[in-house]
Amino acid sequence: MPLLSIVIPCLNGAATLGRQLDAISNQLDGFNVEIVVADNGSSDRTHAIVREYAERDPRFRLIDASERRGVSAARNAGVRAARGEFIVLCDADDEVRPGWLSAYLAVMNLGISLAGGAAERTTQSGRVLKHERGLYQDFGHLAWPIGANCGFSRAMFDRVGGFDESYRGGCDETDFFWRAQYFGEDVFAVEDAVITYFVRGDVRGIAKQQFQYGLMSAKLFREHRKHGMPRSSFLRACGAWGIGLARLVIGLADRQEFARGLTGISKRAGRLVGSLRLRVFYP
Repeated sequence: MPLLSIVIPCLNGAATLGRQLDAISNQLDGFNVEIVVADNGSSDRTHAIVREYAERDPRFRLIDASERRGVSAARNAGVRAARGEFIVLCDADDEVRPGWLSAYLAVMNLGISLAGGAAERTTQSGRVLKHERGLYQDFGHLAWPIGANCGFSRAMFDRVGGFDESYRGGCDETDFFWRAQYFGEDVFAVEDAVITYFVRGDVRGIAKQQFQYGLMSAKLFREHRKHGMPRSSFLRACGAWGIGLARLVIGLADRQEFARGLTGISKRAGRLVGSLRLRVFYP
């Protein structure tokens, strides 16, 4: 059986990394797999935690990915250090569900080059908010999987040239999987490869994350419009602003509605700022 490499980018993930590594450990029996934790410059116990797992099982490895900060840089460093013919990405603050690894191994054995698994968006307290199939088309262009649960062949990674490290805070996986599909490959939905995706619980963190995502959406448009990515609708953007503001008002008495409104407003604000910075119009 060919080697499959699981790559986990990590920056100060000591609080959650053990949970993810335990979930992976429980699925390793009988499989030809390695786990590469790409440390992006942690100052907590990340190193010590990975060493503990490596002492029990040499399939766990820690590599230094601190030369450049950012999840894309850590992913690139981890993949380049990996030895597998097929690479699967997951994050240090999520948790893979039973059957996740075997689902990806089946994909690898079928010779599929691009794949994405499903995600259950879950609060920190464990309440499931939404089950997502695993492939998205939010931009009206090609499908793409979430970076926290995706896979690709080593050959495709090399052909594409890795993740574009100029994407900071979002859309790097979208860009990667789109560029890969321009070579004529399709992305396969691995619906049995499910992760628990823990959403941010703090309001400031939500706003920052969504603003950055909106900012990078404008960059995505600038670079992929020549391949057919459509401009976002101005009327739909106006509607999104209105809905977001209404939810903020309703959210004065409903925390969940407030979070939804903040998510929408922050993302649209990021798009506007990105449009100004990059001299494109992507509202």
